[in-house]
Amino acid sequence: PVLYKKIQVGQVHDFRLDDKGEYVLINIYITERYAHLISGQSRFWNTSGINVKVGTAGLDIQTGTVDTILTGGIEFITPNLKHKKVKNGISYPLYESYAAVMDNGFHIYKQAKNTQLISLKTTELGSLELGSKLYYKKIPVGKIVDYRLAKQSDEIIIKAEIDKDYRHLISHKTRFWRNSGLQVKADLSGVNVDMASVHSLLNGGVSFANTPFSTPKSQHAYALYKDKQHALQQVEEIQIKFALAEGISAGTAIKYLGIKVGEINRVELADNNQSIIAYAQLINSATDFTRKGTRFYRISAELGLFKNKNLSTLIKGDYLEIVPGKGAKQTQFTAELKRAEIENGLHIILRSAHLGSIKRGNTIFYRQIAVGKVSDFRLSSHAQFVLIDIMIAAKYAALVKSNTRFWNASGVSMDLGLFSGVQVQTQSLESIVSGGIAFATPNEEAANARDNQVFELYKESQAEWLLWNPEIALSE
Repeated sequence: PVLYKKIQVGQVHDFRLDDKGEYVLINIYITERYAHLISGQSRFWNTSGINVKVGTAGLDIQTGTVDTILTGGIEFITPNLKHKKVKNGISYPLYESYAAVMDNGFHIYKQAKNTQLISLKTTELGSLELGSKLYYKKIPVGKIVDYRLAKQSDEIIIKAEIDKDYRHLISHKTRFWRNSGLQVKADLSGVNVDMASVHSLLNGGVSFANTPFSTPKSQHAYALYKDKQHALQQVEEIQIKFALAEGISAGTAIKYLGIKVGEINRVELADNNQSIIAYAQLINSATDFTRKGTRFYRISAELGLFKNKNLSTLIKGDYLEIVPGKGAKQTQFTAELKRAEIENGLHIILRSAHLGSIKRGNTIFYRQIAVGKVSDFRLSSHAQFVLIDIMIAAKYAALVKSNTRFWNASGVSMDLGLFSGVQVQTQSLESIVSGGIAFATPNEEAANARDNQVFELYKESQAEWLLWNPEIALSE
C-alpha cells in the first residue's frame, strides 16, 4: 500500500532495476481521487516494519498500519497542497524512514493551537534539533518545531512554539541563549557547573530571560546568543579612530579601573585610508560612557633601564583604558596611542631653536626631582621655532614663576680647564639615557606662571641658576 496520513491512496504497481543496475525503480499508482495530494514537494519513505528510537525523553515507537508491518508499504507527505499537479512518470527518492526525510532538511510544521510562534536567528544550528526544549528558569515551556536557511543571508532561522500558559513571558526585552552542554566556571571560591537539564546536555536546548533593556531584533527574529553571559549583558556599539593600528586588533579589551567593560570586534582602514577605525562594544553600565568627552588610551608595556610599566600586557596583550566623559551621547571617538601621565596641572610651552634629544614623555626636573612630563611638540606657526608642550603636576605648579629658567638637561655637560681639571654636570642618570628638561626659579618674588605661558628653553644652565634657593609653598 501507499499511504497518506495512514490512509491508503494508492499501491505499488511494479519494480525493476535501472539501466546501470545501481538503483531499484518502484512504480506506484495513486488513484485519481487522491492525485491532487502529489506535488513537487512531496516526500516518500519506507514505512515497513517498526522504527524504535530510544533517547533521554523515553522510548519512541513509530509504525504504519498493521498491513504495512506485515507486508511493507510506502508513505508520503506534501507540505503545500496548493502546488500544481505533477505529470505522470515524475521521479522521487525513497527515504528509508520518516526520520531520514527530516534529516535531509525537509520540515513540515503546522502551528499547534494555543501556542505562540517565535523566530530565532543564529549562524549555526549546533546541537539544536526538532523537539529541542525551550526553558525559562530551567522549566520547559516550549520546543523547536522548524528551522531553515534565511533567503538572503547565511543565518539559520529557528521557529519555536511557546505554550499558551507562558506566552506572557516573551516581550521586546527577552533574550535567548544556548544552554547545550555544560557551563563550567572555576575560581578560588570553587567550581560551578550549570546546565538546564540532562535532556539539553544530550539533545541541545535554548533558555531565555527578560532583561531591563530592549532586545535587538531584526526581521521579527530574536538573536540567539552563544551563552547566558553574552545574552544578559547590555551592549552599545561604538567606533574608535586611531592614527595607527599598533597593538590594536579584534579581541583587544577595553578596561575601566582594571575591569573589562568592552572589546574591539574588528579593525579596518577608514575611508580616506589615513587612519584606522576600530568597531567595538561596551557592555552593561559602561554603555553610559558613550558620551562626548570620553577618551580612550592604548596601554602597553614600557621597558627601560630605570622603570618598567604595564608588564602584564607582555602576556595578555595591549588594552584600551577608558576615561568617561560627561557630555552628550555619542558613539564615535578618537583614541590616543599613549596616555599622558600628568593630565591635571600647569600647561606651559617652551620655545627652542631645535628639538634636540627631547621627545614625548621626557621628565621635567626641579632639583633633580621629577615634577612633570613633556606631552607634545610642534613647529611654530611660521616654522621659526620648535614649541614644546610640558605639563607640571598640580602639586608642583607653584614652582614655576614668570622669571623661571628652563634648560635642556639631556646628556652630559663637560668643562675642561687647564688647571681646574674636568668638571662634569648632569641632571640625573635617567636624563643621560632618555633625555629631560630642568628648571630653576630665582629667589626674587614673581607672579605664578599662567597656563599656556611661553618660556625660552636654553641649551644649558648658567652657574648662578643652580644657586637659586627660593622658599615656595607646595600644594597638598
